[in-house]
Amino acid sequence: MSKGLLSEQMGAMALVDELRHRRMEIEEHLDLPRREAEVAERIRSYYKSQGIACDDATVTQGVRSFFEQRLVFEAKPMNLWDKFLGRMIASAAFRFWIIFMLAFAIMFGSSFWTGFMRGFTKGFNESRAAHQAKSNTTAVPPAAPAAAAPAAHQEQAVPAAAVQQAITDGTVADGTHVTESLMRFEQLRKRFLTIPVNPEDHQTMQGRMATAGVSAALGGTFATHALDVFEAELNFLAANLTLEVANLPGLPSGVEIELPHGSGKKAWFIFVQPLDEQRQALPFLMLQSQQENAPVVLARVMAVEVSREEYSRIKQDKVDNNRIDKPVMGTSPAGNYRRLYDPHRTLLSPRFLAEKNLETANILDTF
Repeated sequence: MSKGLLSEQMGAMALVDELRHRRMEIEEHLDLPRREAEVAERIRSYYKSQGIACDDATVTQGVRSFFEQRLVFEAKPMNLWDKFLGRMIASAAFRFWIIFMLAFAIMFGSSFWTGFMRGFTKGFNESRAAHQAKSNTTAVPPAAPAAAAPAAHQEQAVPAAAVQQAITDGTVADGTHVTESLMRFEQLRKRFLTIPVNPEDHQTMQGRMATAGVSAALGGTFATHALDVFEAELNFLAANLTLEVANLPGLPSGVEIELPHGSGKKAWFIFVQPLDEQRQALPFLMLQSQQENAPVVLARVMAVEVSREEYSRIKQDKVDNNRIDKPVMGTSPAGNYRRLYDPHRTLLSPRFLAEKNLETANILDTF
């Protein structure tokens, strides 16, 4: 017999022994009468050690209870929080709510990313065009003499092509001023993130923020002007404003004008100004058009159309005591561009008149 065959025989014998021992253990565990006798003996020993008398019926009942419960799984008792979570997970309404929130998060994230990339792309294209214009310019004409500084609340506009004009006029600053502009822009950007902007205006503000960032990268007077306008926008959006009848020196509170085109019709307007909760006047924030990223105009007042009766009442009020007893004409809630006028004091679909339009209007009466 070879050595290989002997090792195989030894392995087979070991396997047979292992199977035999395993069968013996299984038979021992499956020997129910024997197991019942062992449990009964343990019960009698326990009662005897405790000095308690017991009969066969008590022992038999204990053996029956042991074998009935030994293979039964008992879950851990649940506290109130576990019960609440279990009911929530099992609830169909909760699952629908989870699905709705996930869908909302996906749509909001997609909208936010689209608006940000649109504004960033526009700002990048404007910056690239400005730098190309600078590199193609062979001679920079001298800057025109500075005009007289405008009044504190004079209207200001920021045209989209001002980036290229800033390069041409030589208003791009050195690295120090650019760093200061970028630091200021970062402060304004962090402030914008804390303002709960209306979703309808959020994409517009994203584009304005990107444009302001490009302007800050250019530095100079153009960056200062653009950041001033962006800061004014944030001030307007962050405050709950009341729109009150303007009573400013050198400015009428109301005007009666003849409509153009020779129609002979008249219209009556009351000038209003925005005031915050501390009664501080803010520049009026207006968009020159309804297009996204349209230039922003800052003005100290804006006239809203009213009826002839309301115009006469406010006029008489001011003539009598040089002040308006009920000055509030509307509100502008924080976080959006909307202006909500009191329908009892203005027309339902009023027209508006800017202060600069007074120069060309056919004015019939003022007060």
